[in-house]
Amino acid sequence: MTEGVDQAIVAGTTVASGRGVPVFLDFFYKLRARGLKVSAHNWLALLDALGQDLHESSLDGFYAVARCILVNDEGDYDAFDLAFGETFRGLITDLEHMASQLEQWLRDPKQLLHLDPALRALIEEIGLEELRRQLLERLAEQKKRHEG
Repeated sequence: MTEGVDQAIVAGTTVASGRGVPVFLDFFYKLRARGLKVSAHNWLALLDALGQDLHESSLDGFYAVARCILVNDEGDYDAFDLAFGETFRGLITDLEHMASQLEQWLRDPKQLLHLDPALRALIEEIGLEELRRQLLERLAEQKKRHEG
């Protein structure tokens, strides 16, 4: 396997639900259950595309790339859409909920009491509104996963 495929497989271990089923594997089986003949070659091509960030780290991009690679017949579009919806339903809501929780955390001055004094002083100097603006700006610019 290529490095991109390995990275995509690791990224694919994100849990889609409380059942502990890897989200991409769950998607694969839902596609097959709906009658799509997804070959191992096409599946690896999708993972390689993810490793190359052809989906631009977005769910809409993933939908377009996956549909392009995995659907070989126009008659399978509906089955693909149903499997996609079953697999990824609620994902956007979860992301919005996380953003809301982060926003609440930033607005709660009690949370700042537990910070290092130097960091707290920096936040107070910059101001929470400026910090929020910078965070949203960086999130909008971010195209790939990063840790740090």
